Amino acid sequence: MEEFSTLCDMAEEQMNAMNWDAGRDLFSKALTIDPTNCEVMDGLAECLINTGDVEKAKELLQHSIKAQPDSSHGKYMYLGQLMGGKDALQMYRKGYQLMARAHAQTTDETEKRELLHAMCSGCCSIVELHLTDLCDEPNAEQECETWLTEGFKLDPKNPEVNMLIGSVRLRQCREKEAEEALVRCCELFEHEEEVGTEEAHPTFATKVELVRNLLNVGRTDKAKILLHQIQDMCDTEPTLWFLFGKAYHMEKRFSSALKCFYKCSRVLDGTTETVLDVQELLKAQAETKVAAGEMADKIDLNQPITDSEGEGDDEGDEDEEDDDDLEPMRD
Repeated sequence: MEEFSTLCDMAEEQMNAMNWDAGRDLFSKALTIDPTNCEVMDGLAECLINTGDVEKAKELLQHSIKAQPDSSHGKYMYLGQLMGGKDALQMYRKGYQLMARAHAQTTDETEKRELLHAMCSGCCSIVELHLTDLCDEPNAEQECETWLTEGFKLDPKNPEVNMLIGSVRLRQCREKEAEEALVRCCELFEHEEEVGTEEAHPTFATKVELVRNLLNVGRTDKAKILLHQIQDMCDTEPTLWFLFGKAYHMEKRFSSALKCFYKCSRVLDGTTETVLDVQELLKAQAETKVAAGEMADKIDLNQPITDSEGEGDDEGDEDEEDDDDLEPMRD
């Protein structure tokens, strides 16, 4: 059993380092020694999900649940992500039930905090399921409200919960409530970044979604703070420049907006992987040119993008610079 324990420890280390291929190979070896070990099945399934072998992962998770249905909440949450509709809902609810039970029983503060965070994510997963797969169910809206309320009650300072509340309120055309929740989400991310928690590092997709929602409620100030953070991470993503352009357009800084859209199109030409819809870019460019009027033809798109308080940068440009130097200045 010493070899088995060593393999499991090494696999955990690789998985924690997100070396999914290495973790998969080590867990696979451990599983040949103990084919009924549910913890190994769960660990291997997580590695397989991250290496793209979803069907094998699903099979392992189902075996693990059948062998030990109450041993871990994680396998239910993972399996819920791999399923859809009512099957996914069943998994999420069972996973949430196990998390709530563990949270009530543990006296370890770190474990309590981790479980609370996982429970909030579980609430969000159930809400998102009712916004997508189960949106036509007669109780979909009520279920969204129930689980949003539950998540907020668990932790009013959870950024994921507040972001989802903002998104749902936007769908409901309750813009003031949406704005409050989205701004609160930004402030919570900023606070967590200051204290150095793991939640202080939202994914690129999370930041983009948050920026889009902030623009939908007119908060270009908060949106641009997030965009500058994205820019510091990677300034070659077309979506970054597109959203900068949208923000400047909303502020009536049409010169800066058109320069950002131009930068976006140049970056777009050099990439094959982007979430940006080209038609969305073309439409935004056309709308900004109309809004800018005659001034649009006088703008030198190769000039640096400025973020000044006034509109002086939109009076036309004189000096030429390479478009690679385009970079919005911090407020």
